[in-house]
Amino acid sequence: DWATHVDFCMRDGSIISAMSDGVRRRTFGYDTGKFTKEEFRYISATDDETNIFEAFVESQLGKPYDYGAVFSFFWPWRDWQSFLAWDCSELGAQGFYECGKYPKKDAMQASKFTPRDLRLLTSFITESG
Repeated sequence: DWATHVDFCMRDGSIISAMSDGVRRRTFGYDTGKFTKEEFRYISATDDETNIFEAFVESQLGKPYDYGAVFSFFWPWRDWQSFLAWDCSELGAQGFYECGKYPKKDAMQASKFTPRDLRLLTSFITESG
């Protein structure tokens, strides 16, 4: 899959993402020219689901980047939901779990969560049209 990074657009227009400098709030367009392909997805959600997702992601601001995620293919026992550090896709997957968009049984069985995985998950919860 071509997807290598995930950001989350908040209702206030800011972007929250997890990169090498950790989980940070960024301005829209901070990555202009850094990627050859971008895709935006609009997730169908109630106000309550959106509030829960945003509250969770914002509560993780300042957490470090999870470099262990890069090596998760070698550590199948790794818990990507440890809340100690995040990579971009795992932060989003946990946010979707917190607001009820990602089933607990699926979340608990995974040892890693990649941008490709998040792309597949959002294909089921994306607004059409």
